[in-house]
Order: sequence, then C-alpha cells, then structure tokens
Amino acid sequence: MRTVTVADLRAIAGGPAPLASKLVGPINTHAASQGITTPLRMAHFLAHMAEETDGFRALVENLNYTSAARIRQVWPSRFKTDAAAKPFVRKPEALAEKVYGRRLGNTAPGDGWRYRGGGAYMLTGRDNYRRFGAAAGIDLEGNPELARDPETAIEVAARYFAARMTAAADRDDIEGTTRALNGALTNLAARRTYLARAKSAFGVMAAPAKVSGGKDASRASKADLMRLQGMLRDLGYAEVGMVDGKWGSRTRGALLAFKADNGLPVSTELDEATWAALARAAPREVSTARAEAKTAPSAAAKAAQATKLIGGTAAGVGAADAALEPAGGISGFLGWLTGIGDMVGSFTGALAPFRDLFASLAGNWPLLLLIGGAILFLVGRHIFRDEVESYRAGEWS
Repeated sequence: MRTVTVADLRAIAGGPAPLASKLVGPINTHAASQGITTPLRMAHFLAHMAEETDGFRALVENLNYTSAARIRQVWPSRFKTDAAAKPFVRKPEALAEKVYGRRLGNTAPGDGWRYRGGGAYMLTGRDNYRRFGAAAGIDLEGNPELARDPETAIEVAARYFAARMTAAADRDDIEGTTRALNGALTNLAARRTYLARAKSAFGVMAAPAKVSGGKDASRASKADLMRLQGMLRDLGYAEVGMVDGKWGSRTRGALLAFKADNGLPVSTELDEATWAALARAAPREVSTARAEAKTAPSAAAKAAQATKLIGGTAAGVGAADAALEPAGGISGFLGWLTGIGDMVGSFTGALAPFRDLFASLAGNWPLLLLIGGAILFLVGRHIFRDEVESYRAGEWS
C-alpha cells in the first residue's frame, strides 16, 4: 500500500479538505500499525472518515443547527415535531444533552456535550471515550478534548476500524462497514460516493466477472494447487506450508491473505484474475520488527535455546572440575545427551561423530562434561541461528 497524500484526501473529499495536511502523517503511521495496508481497506477507512468529518473539515461534531427541520432530519426518533425541536435551534450544548445525555455511558450533567462526537470517526459517549482511549493508552475519558487532536483522532479511528470493520472492508461491503461504525445505514449514499472516489484514488478495481474455467480452489487439481502454493510461497506467504498439492486450512489462509493484500475479492475463487495477480505481484514485505527479530516463535528455536543453556551449564560444571555420579556410566550419559538432542531434530545426527570421543573419556567426567557441554552449546546455537534467520527472511509464519 503506497503512502496516502494530501491530494488523495482532496480527491476523496471532492473539495479542499482543510485538515488534509494535518491528517496525512497520522493516517500513514497508524493505518500501517493497525493492518490497514491494502488499497481496499484504505479506501473504506478513509471513505467513512470523509463522511464523518464532512470532507476532512472538522474533528468535532457540529451541533449548532440553524433550523428545527434539520434537527428532526438528523434525529427523527427524538423529535417528532418542529415544536419539539425548535428549543434546541442554535443551542448546541442543550441539544447535546437532549440527544446524548443519560445514554452511551453519559451519567453526569454536561456529559452529553463533553462527550459529543469527536475525532476522525466521531467517537460519542463517555463509554466509547473510555474504551477506545484505553485501547490506545490515552485517557480520553479524563481528557475528551484529546479526541479532537489529529494524531490521537487517527490512532483511535485506526484501532476502531481494525477491531470492527476490517472483515466487512475485505468483502468490499459498504453496508457492513457502515453498520459496524454507526449501527445503522446512516448517510449511506454519501459514504458510497466517498468510497467510489477513494477506490479511484487507490486504483481499486471493480470485482472482475467470473471467467470460464474459474473454480473454487478446494476443487482445483493437484497440479494447480502445487502451482498456487509455490507462487504464494515465493511471494512470502510462508503460512501456505508445504508445496504438496493438498487443499487445507493453511493454503486457504494464505490465498485469502494474498487476495486481501492485493485488493481482490476475498474468496477461494481461483480464476484468471487471481492467476494474473499472482504473476504480477511483488513479494510481501517483511515487517521491520520481524526483520530485526532476536528470536523466533518456533518449537525448534525454544529447544535450541534450552540446549544452549544446558550445554553451557554442563561445560561450566566440567570446567570447574565438578564430579558427576556415574548413574549408568558412559551409556547413561550418552543417552542423556541424546535425549536432550531429541528436542531438536538435527541434533542426534550432529552428536553421532562424537560418540567414540565420549567413550574414550569414560571415567574422566569433568573433561567429558566440558567437551559434551560445549558441543551441546554449539549445536544449539547453530540451530537457533538458523531458525531466527529463516524467520527474519519470512520463510515461515
């Protein structure tokens, strides 16, 4: 996903977008941190933001209505007649108390106004300020004005989108993302307009028509599945697992992730559009955190770390000239070493060349501990480094 620019926000707004220059930096930072990293997700994320902020114009809800008719249009269930709405014309604080007081967690006098819509997604109500502020590590309940700060506003919106709206966005379901944000299809026509502009800005293509020969991947031939798995693996989708021509949860997950990352309809349909996208796609980027990882989340890496620790300890004991009770003699000791090695598949083979050396040292337990421990440590370190390097390179998930 490329960097969002001021020009993008103005194109989506269809106008000057006065806050654009203040918003693009936080948008690029927080969208990336929350996984809003495909053109389709970004299009939905910004389309709703444009609608909520009146074309990137304001980060606080404007409740200063100039007519009873407009108030009734916005809150038809609360104001049945013009007479009921008229007392709140040009009285924003009173209107806020009327429509938001004693709900959404607002309990104290003035809460309706204090916790009125604020931020990029117009967070509303004490409960929402508290909950989404806590998720971002910010005390929005105690400092509601922070929701109107561009940096905080975008961070909270990105977290909200990631938690509630991503699935519908991946389906390109504008009604689903609207309901997830508002609970109803509020201003849906405007949201569709903003979404169309956002898709145009980010090059999101309309869903292609099904072509002859397209089929669900679960029914594809073994040859096609092996081709698919190989291409996904080459593009960095290591979660696909083995290239074996078998359909399963790992291949399905990798295919869906690829489609989401490349703006395709998220399904298991394997058609010409999918093959074409696979052929032209660039390898998936490895995150900075992963590229600089100091460890790897695998059983082999954990076992290698344990082997290093045990080996280092044993070598230290041997170096200190400590004694070891025979407890089974040399065969027992070798069995113990091999048992440790079984935690790391390649260790048993690595140990074999040293068996004669161990046997020749029977009776000299301190030296045996020193040499055996050093070998354990070196083998464990080698396996651990290999695991970390392959994880950094994105060779497995």
